[in-house]
Amino acid sequence: MIMAVNDNLLEDYRNVITNAILNNEILVDVLGKGEYDLDTADELLWKNVFPNDFAPETLTETDTYIFYDMDESVSPTVSKNGTGFLAINLYFWIVTHRDIIRYNGNIPSSKNRLRNDIVVRELKQMFAPERNLGVSKNKFLYNKIFAQTNNKYSGRLLAFQITDFADKIRYGIGKGEIEKWQ
Repeated sequence: MIMAVNDNLLEDYRNVITNAILNNEILVDVLGKGEYDLDTADELLWKNVFPNDFAPETLTETDTYIFYDMDESVSPTVSKNGTGFLAINLYFWIVTHRDIIRYNGNIPSSKNRLRNDIVVRELKQMFAPERNLGVSKNKFLYNKIFAQTNNKYSGRLLAFQITDFADKIRYGIGKGEIEKWQ
């Protein structure tokens, strides 16, 4: 088994994504129901923003939540000599309790719109192709209904693909050097 040199790549992306969410004024207002601003947005982490695909505890609040996670694989654009790129798929699960599905917060341009649609719109703008996270443009994959087992919640599933350098390119290492990390 080959261990990657940059094992913290997903962790690094997770930090960038969390910071981007918590620095977006509209998302902070929607997630915090007008109770938070950018100075207090960090309090939303592990309350309304979860950098994984599940809530560690049972959700009991009538709220909006963003869950996100990633997987990584070899990109189909790997070259003949074995160097190539990683494909990082970024998934967002956006979930809102049906009692507060309509937004009535502090952003006038979003009043009376669906909270899930506002969150999706902001995430799509934040991770649009022109705002690449990796070495090339982000690729929007889909925006789907996220079917809930709890019918009190409505959800969306949003996905992007990020392309980044594989370790061979990133560190200029060959097969012998990679095997040292086994």
